[in-house]
Amino acid sequence: MYVINTGDINPFTNRYSWHVPDAVRIREMADAIHVFEGTHDFSTFTVDRGKIDDPVRTIMRTEVKCFGPLVCCYFLGTGFLYKMVRSMMGSLIFVGRGRLNREDLQRMLEARSRAYCKDTAPGCGLFLKKVFYEDGAWENDTIEKPPFWTY
Repeated sequence: MYVINTGDINPFTNRYSWHVPDAVRIREMADAIHVFEGTHDFSTFTVDRGKIDDPVRTIMRTEVKCFGPLVCCYFLGTGFLYKMVRSMMGSLIFVGRGRLNREDLQRMLEARSRAYCKDTAPGCGLFLKKVFYEDGAWENDTIEKPPFWTY
């Protein structure tokens, strides 16, 4: 899961989210994130591609959910490449800013080249929510709240 903050800088969320106040096209992001679902070669969205034997990964579900100014982007997959989610989020933010659209993300994914990737998001918003060990245990998992909320 990756958390962005589209509101004011807040001392309680600042260290746990990426402050991007101009990423206001949340509906477009919620639509575009689905481009990543399925089994794909994610070479565009990783770094050090030469160190990876197989860049093919499966993303089973994606979701965008808002909690006030906090926007949680959820990626459920069988495995992730080095900086894959941060790279996907960096490109997804371009959608939120109106600089890219769903079709642009699709072309980037199909290009299989890091040269097409946009900025990599910082680490201060990335969370590993849960690891599932049993088949089907993930099927009902969803975003209920930002990962750092305790209530």
